[in-house]
Amino acid sequence: LKLTQHSTLGLENPPMKGVKFTTLAFTMSVMLTATTGFAQSTQSLTFTAIQGQVSAAQSVPITMTPNCPSCTILVNQVPRWLTITPFSPMGSTTISIIANANSLTAGSYSASVSLNMGGNPNITVSPSTLNVTFVVTASNLPVCSKPSLTIVGAGDFSSPVAPGSIVSLFGANIASGVYTASDQSPTVLPTTLGGVSATITDVLGNTLPVSLIAVTPGQVNAVLPSGSQSGPIIVNLTASSGAKSCGSTTLAAVAPSLFTEDQTGNWLAAAQVVIAHSDGSQTVMNAIAQYSSTLVFNGSRWSNWTPIPINLGSSTDVAVLELFGTGIRGVNAFASAAKSLGTSLVSVDVCSKVQNCTPYGSLNVLYAGAQGNGGSGSFYGLDQINVVLPHSLSGSGVMFVEVGVVAPCSGCGLVPWMVDTLNVVQIDIQ
Repeated sequence: LKLTQHSTLGLENPPMKGVKFTTLAFTMSVMLTATTGFAQSTQSLTFTAIQGQVSAAQSVPITMTPNCPSCTILVNQVPRWLTITPFSPMGSTTISIIANANSLTAGSYSASVSLNMGGNPNITVSPSTLNVTFVVTASNLPVCSKPSLTIVGAGDFSSPVAPGSIVSLFGANIASGVYTASDQSPTVLPTTLGGVSATITDVLGNTLPVSLIAVTPGQVNAVLPSGSQSGPIIVNLTASSGAKSCGSTTLAAVAPSLFTEDQTGNWLAAAQVVIAHSDGSQTVMNAIAQYSSTLVFNGSRWSNWTPIPINLGSSTDVAVLELFGTGIRGVNAFASAAKSLGTSLVSVDVCSKVQNCTPYGSLNVLYAGAQGNGGSGSFYGLDQINVVLPHSLSGSGVMFVEVGVVAPCSGCGLVPWMVDTLNVVQIDIQ
């Protein structure tokens, strides 16, 4: 991708007590009251999901009597397919529960989860038992018996991939030549290009066409439809010769990756910088890397791409770095999850070294979502993250940029959410 368009800074971040213990001087009436701490209350929950899927979350209010905000409730007998957030709730609160059918066969599963204060008779928890039923139905996903197609995200060439994201399909003898389409809205991307077409089938059995950006004999760049269900998917491709091929991967609500100028996913960011001046004017730096005919060793490999140092401007200027990627826009649906984790929906750190990254401090994220806010002239499937580069970074030289986003986690045990770190890219700050 050659990125030449920038968006303005006007983009808005989308809607981005103590315990009173009873004394030892019990009267009979007090003792009778205290024994109610062992009373049991039960709540029943039913979850449904297709094989390989995660159920919809259900919220359960938990009441502690008397309320003790600093007291931890013990949660026991949680099966591996059930995730509870927070797993160690404190005081009267609300927990979120999700059932995960990622490794389960079709059928019905049940569990009784207990919530208690570890035998403390002075505090009751309600409900004290959660009777959970989980109904897993069989997947309608067809079988790709002879996979010969590789499906990866176009930013860092990894999986999973996300709805509405840019992907690369790798195979053999796909097209007779090189064919490209305009990927800038409002032009509609074709679903057939150079005689090549592809479809995606999700776990619900729904099949949708894939929009094509470019096709070559060995690769297709495309945009996945936004209406497919997360989980395992099959991509079927018809080559220009009429030959059929297929491949499988996983579709996730968020599958973020950043683009780099050398198209490796781990060197200089495909980005631009906008300097906002105090008089309201702007200076745009359309790229932060340039192509050189001379190979340069970048610390891990030889590359033809060299950094263009970023000048942060005067003390009254504001420098905004615009990072470009894909699979990021879905993160805005998980604001409540970020709040429960006590973290930012999107975090950006600048580090002096990538191993055990010690950040210089999280940067101020102004926007994360579809490039150009998805308006006319934006590129299909392309996302961007706008962050402020503080003047304290002046003179830093080549730095690593690490981005994390909150995303659902289908196999993380007790925690249904995680901070998913994107591929690490680099910038050069003058």
